[in-house]
Amino acid sequence: MQTPSKISILSLLLNSEAHRDALMKILGQAFVNHDVTIGQFDGIVGNITTCKNLSFSDEELLEEGRNHNLALHISINCKIDALSNVLVDTRSSLNVMAKTTYDQLSYKGTP
Repeated sequence: MQTPSKISILSLLLNSEAHRDALMKILGQAFVNHDVTIGQFDGIVGNITTCKNLSFSDEELLEEGRNHNLALHISINCKIDALSNVLVDTRSSLNVMAKTTYDQLSYKGTP
């Protein structure tokens, strides 16, 4: 028998209790504004199927945030370490981390 390389999310959820439980856990922890529009919700759901991307819509940008040239900084978790003020630069061809920051991380990459 042949096994498909991909399975629809619906089929996976219908056939796997573990995957259903994982999805229910995530849905129980994810929050949106009570007045979220269908378009905004569609974008949120679209983010679930997009891998390794960070995106924002025009609706998410506050008025005071328009027409500026400030860098985007975010906070992230890397294994058990929390990093604040991480610079997002999509045009960079080199990723740089200060050695002092690297030395403080518990995660050292693959051996």
